[in-house]
Amino acid sequence: MTEKKYISVGKISKPHGIHGALIFVMDKDISDESSLPNHFLILNKGIYEPLFVQSFSCSDAISGQITFEGISNRSDAERLNNKELFLSEEEEKKFFEEDDDEENFIGFTVIVADKAIGTIKDIEIMPMQELFVVAIGEKEVYIPFVDDFITAIDYDAQTITFDLPDGLLEL
Repeated sequence: MTEKKYISVGKISKPHGIHGALIFVMDKDISDESSLPNHFLILNKGIYEPLFVQSFSCSDAISGQITFEGISNRSDAERLNNKELFLSEEEEKKFFEEDDDEENFIGFTVIVADKAIGTIKDIEIMPMQELFVVAIGEKEVYIPFVDDFITAIDYDAQTITFDLPDGLLEL
């Protein structure tokens, strides 16, 4: 019998409120924000334990609040602090969008106001958003990975053109 393979799909960030709600952050965009799996697995002492979803609400495509059956107070929720959430490979493909492969942007030239200003060195994934780490001379600048800021991507020329709010590069 083949052992079932589980994939980490996200993480429980922290409890929210006093009734057992938790903040979650997924590694990929949720395919349909009105639908999440009816359960996740957590790894506890080497054993995958199921957590059955009671309710959830999404803040955006990767995060939101979730409650699980049997978790009804803050104390119970705190034991799940920073726990990874797992699904089987089949479920992961069903509920989450394919990776856009953002890593492919590393090395792209950043253009702002028709001027090349630097190169994308890395992509940093934060709990609520992703950031381009851009090398501009000797310093690093963080640009939020926000669709509204990106005006063009040229994969052949390996450039990303941004329309950034005034002062963002000075932060």
